[in-house]
Amino acid sequence: MKAAFCSASILVVLVTAPSPAAAAVDSFYRNRMEAGVQAFAAGDWPAAARQLRIACFGYLEEPVGLAAGLIRLAIAQAEMGDDEGVRTVFLRLIQLEERYSAYSEAKVPAQVRKRFERHSARRVPLATLRFAAGFQAIAEQAEMVEMARLPVERRRATLERRLAAEPDRAALLVEMARLELQLGRPRVAFEWLRRLPAEHQAAPPAICLLQQAAAESRDCALLEAGMPFCDGVPTTIVEFSLQCLADEGRWSEAADLLAGLPTGDQRSRRLTRLEKRIRRNQPAPGGDDEPANVATANDLQEQPPASEPPDAMVAERDELGDEPPAVDPEAFERLRRQLATAVTPDQLTELFTVVEDLADRQPAARRIQLLAAEIAYLRSDWPGSIFHFRRAGDLHVGEESLAFYFAVALYESGERAAAAEILRPVASRLERTSFVETYLDRILAPGI
Repeated sequence: MKAAFCSASILVVLVTAPSPAAAAVDSFYRNRMEAGVQAFAAGDWPAAARQLRIACFGYLEEPVGLAAGLIRLAIAQAEMGDDEGVRTVFLRLIQLEERYSAYSEAKVPAQVRKRFERHSARRVPLATLRFAAGFQAIAEQAEMVEMARLPVERRRATLERRLAAEPDRAALLVEMARLELQLGRPRVAFEWLRRLPAEHQAAPPAICLLQQAAAESRDCALLEAGMPFCDGVPTTIVEFSLQCLADEGRWSEAADLLAGLPTGDQRSRRLTRLEKRIRRNQPAPGGDDEPANVATANDLQEQPPASEPPDAMVAERDELGDEPPAVDPEAFERLRRQLATAVTPDQLTELFTVVEDLADRQPAARRIQLLAAEIAYLRSDWPGSIFHFRRAGDLHVGEESLAFYFAVALYESGERAAAAEILRPVASRLERTSFVETYLDRILAPGI
């Protein structure tokens, strides 16, 4: 109610007052504005809203300063759940923009403006936004918000229809990629994002979705050199990116990414291990990416450990900075037996955690990669399965079942042509079941 009263007062002045000259603001109201900005920065939304409401009365003859205060007031109201207050303040900003271009000229940080746009897109009617001069970016966001609320098939049909008419519109391409990620098709999402102009690919939200698509597809080739992390990037994406760079010996890039991570955050065990590995191999200033103690492919071959007890699965040497030895044959067979008896999702997840850790430590150990790929397939983790199959390299005669798993994972991820290429040579040697027949028909359908 207070916000509405404040905004109504502003509207009266805007309708009746002439264009103001640069008027001095009384120190009382200027102090209230400063207090509101400080409370806003601290995330104290009630205090921010209270101070900014008072301040707005003193800025009626300084539209640009008033707009900056109203932008923050709207955000504070949104954070408190006052949607009606946001809409009321937004109408006042429309008036300020139409008469003085005050919204466009308001001096607020870019992140604050983006936050205001995001809140407004979710709370202000699209019909209002479409006809408000100067708010086209918010109208476009609101349009995508409404589209995201549609059922999946209707949403896809709407996007396809709109893209047929506007094939280069960035917001539609991003929304289509977001939909594909939601459906578990990261490589298809990546292709949509690659249709964006370069300037859009290098900025949020596209760069965040590109990172997500690369991580969910588990394909290191999709990560571009020098791609920075988005704000608030999930740990899984950080881990995947660093693992890719470490596997490829790109130590300088990995060290640069590490340097950009927030300090003081609690790190996962896997991220801590990657950090140690990267710092150990980081070249000296002015050097290249070939440190003297990098393990070669031969160092990572599956050889039984010389001094480990027979029941040791793998030695933990992270603290010493050494690569762990390979899994011995007996330990590997125990993992196979565990897989044979794993019947619940929790059991598969627990086993996959162990095997994936081994696979990341030993990227050249083929049978560990294949085991990780098989477990990921059984969990319907298609990107994880594809990642480990590709790490393992070509499949051999006698591995027809694995080829089938690989093809199914590719098909379910939207890579139909690649699935057919894997499945066609082994199709005649597969044991036929109704399940196998179903996927043979799907993957090898005419035209694939």
